[in-house]
Amino acid sequence: MGDYVKEIDLLSRIGLLHQILSSDKTRVGFLIGAGCSTSIKIGDEPLIPNISGLSKIVQDAMNADEELKAHYASLYSRAASDHPDNANIEHILTHLRALKEIVGSGTIEGLTKPILEAIEVNICKVITGVVQKDLTEPDSPHFKLVRWIGSLQRAYPVEIFTPNYDLLLEQALEHHEVPYFDGFSGSRYAFFDLSSIDDSKIPPQWARLWKLHGSINWWKTEKGAIRSTSPPAGAYPQMIYPSHLKYEQSRRLPYLAMMDQLSGFFSKDRDKCVNVLVTCGYSCADDHINDAIIQGLGNNQRNSTCFCLIFDNLDEISKAAELAKMRSNITLIARDKGIVNCEIVRWSDTIVSDSPFTSSSVIQREDKFECDLGNFNSFANFLASNFLFHIEGK
Repeated sequence: MGDYVKEIDLLSRIGLLHQILSSDKTRVGFLIGAGCSTSIKIGDEPLIPNISGLSKIVQDAMNADEELKAHYASLYSRAASDHPDNANIEHILTHLRALKEIVGSGTIEGLTKPILEAIEVNICKVITGVVQKDLTEPDSPHFKLVRWIGSLQRAYPVEIFTPNYDLLLEQALEHHEVPYFDGFSGSRYAFFDLSSIDDSKIPPQWARLWKLHGSINWWKTEKGAIRSTSPPAGAYPQMIYPSHLKYEQSRRLPYLAMMDQLSGFFSKDRDKCVNVLVTCGYSCADDHINDAIIQGLGNNQRNSTCFCLIFDNLDEISKAAELAKMRSNITLIARDKGIVNCEIVRWSDTIVSDSPFTSSSVIQREDKFECDLGNFNSFANFLASNFLFHIEGK
């Protein structure tokens, strides 16, 4: 029967998550990963491609650039030597920015600093063109998530963390007129305002949006980071992905402040409430994000917990499994199995058909039941049902 320790009832885990989210005294956070953006389909294609699809689009665009394609090929070859099996656009940005730090006024295999800067600008333009999409469907899971956030009065603000650089969450928040704070202040060229991030005077009905890897509407100027849909003259390319020096470059604002909000989330009001982080669409592939979660959970083991909702089967997500085995206050819910109290468990084959969570959370394949909460669409439906049961007093 595999390497699970015991068999447990899947719906009991889902019911526990429902109970925690239903309490207005719980501090709730969501980590919305790349899988949430790719879950939205236009026909058979995702609204925003995954990192492999995005990397292919960037490569095709650079290969079509007669002036830069040879230089990009050289850069790609260097980056791929460090990642022979899966070199992607983030690896290329990492290598590019590392070269910029050391090339100075010289040349490395024909790559000068102006050439590297031109490649970086073009890469960011292509990425922006790909991920700058609109939510058009009224039943989009982003809309359902935001409706849940805006429909309940809570003692503590809901916090959203995301490594995605698209603007889907911003669109959903603004469409449903849910006020939010993202670390910036202003209108035309909003500036990063560190002093306001930890200001408890911001009302709890204001959601918090923390973009861990930057955004296509973040720009770097001589004065620092700004947020704007139209960059000012002289702004250098978008602040997309903190890049190669995650522990050094990201020590600069605003990346540092965003990551501090994640690690510090679990200890806020630690003696007054339970702090629960729910991850969806996140495969635990980013070590710096994983470290922030582990550190935060370790600092408040008594009143903090993390539910890690995974789309795939357990044996396909080795990094997520390693993470869940490190802390007893992580509950990993994968499609076929889970990790509870650091131990692998198998979902029971017995499911109560009239459970309020069955339709939104469980799928049946022959005589086996699988959890579908790792699918962002299903998780959004679960939140919608969670809200309905909350207001009906069930």
